[in-house]
Amino acid sequence: MKKIDIITKAMTSGGAERVIAQLANYFIEQNISCRIITTDNREVMYPLNEKIEVVAIGKKSNNKATDRILRYKKIRSVVQKNKPDVVLTMPEDTGIYVILALVGTGIPVYVSERNNPWVMPNVKITRFLRKAAYPFAKGIIFQTEMAKSFFPEYIQKKGVVLQNPVDATRIPEPYIGKRKKIFAAVGRLEPQKNFPMLIRAFSEFHKEEKDYQLIIYGEGKERTNLEKFIKQLNLEDAVFLPGRNKDVLNAINDSAAFILSSDYEGMPNALIEAICMGMPVISTDCPSGGPRELIHKSVRFLGNIADVTKLYCAADVLAVTSDTESSSLVAIEAQACGTRCVLSAGVPKESILLQQTQRLGRNATSETWCKALLNDSYENTAVASIEDYEVHNMSKKMKEIYLKYYSAYEEKRDVDTK
Repeated sequence: MKKIDIITKAMTSGGAERVIAQLANYFIEQNISCRIITTDNREVMYPLNEKIEVVAIGKKSNNKATDRILRYKKIRSVVQKNKPDVVLTMPEDTGIYVILALVGTGIPVYVSERNNPWVMPNVKITRFLRKAAYPFAKGIIFQTEMAKSFFPEYIQKKGVVLQNPVDATRIPEPYIGKRKKIFAAVGRLEPQKNFPMLIRAFSEFHKEEKDYQLIIYGEGKERTNLEKFIKQLNLEDAVFLPGRNKDVLNAINDSAAFILSSDYEGMPNALIEAICMGMPVISTDCPSGGPRELIHKSVRFLGNIADVTKLYCAADVLAVTSDTESSSLVAIEAQACGTRCVLSAGVPKESILLQQTQRLGRNATSETWCKALLNDSYENTAVASIEDYEVHNMSKKMKEIYLKYYSAYEEKRDVDTK
């Protein structure tokens, strides 16, 4: 049986930790022995298969430099004893020392870059350490092309760009209904996440929109400072820091929007999951390109969808932009499911079933379309049961409409030929 050791700081909440848990569970499913080695002995936050052994090295000295040397000396001993086929390590600041600790063992080491090296603190130091360590790595995993481009060509040749995996079993069904007046954020309470900027922006918004709340899920060193800042802005009744939540995706699913305020990121898991859940998202344009790539890629062609009713129900609004339509079956089915529609002038008036459906004029501008699509003053209300409007039950409904149009066409043709 093949063996893999994964080495990281800790298995507390965080993007890298979640990816490690997913990978480790997957390796076990593939009949690959997997062990997780941590340099800290804090609580494991993510569910792991019972066959996965977690080895916590723990603190070895009160002196920071000595402690680091002793920990990685212990890691070398633990890894050599297990003799894994490969070692995977993340994040990069752990990976640097793991690579150096295992030099001469003959065990291939792969390191995963988790952030944007262009803007991370101590860039000069990290650049030097990476240049020193990465030549000894078997391979480097980057999350974006921009992160890869930070490094010299001889290191890039060892690299591959892989985005974070998503555990589909964790993703809730898209929320259907009116969303709560809550903005949600998820992340470690650390300077990188720039939650003060988010709280400051929310305070301006809250001056006019008193019904809204901001909830930031996560834990970290900045909690005390953030609590003081919230109090300073008199937002104790509007901004909340509930800490970690093991079921955070269900907790935020019905929120008005997910917000990512980070100064820098790699390929943020929380943002990926929010997009997969169909949530509206607001993000800073992190220089790594991660959020930019994700939000750009959130415009997707879905191909053929077997169960279109689920798609309609998950959507907040449906746009039909056709120049001409005899009768828009898509618009009729979507409205039957309760989805608000914005229609072009090319869609006949007879396709309008709901009062909140808007039909724009032929000269409608892109700004007009944007305003119509973003208008949330309407509540989605179904006019019929979904079963009445499923494709296989549409014949009676469509027959009436088609006959109506066909009769009108026949009358017009008779007039034209006379």
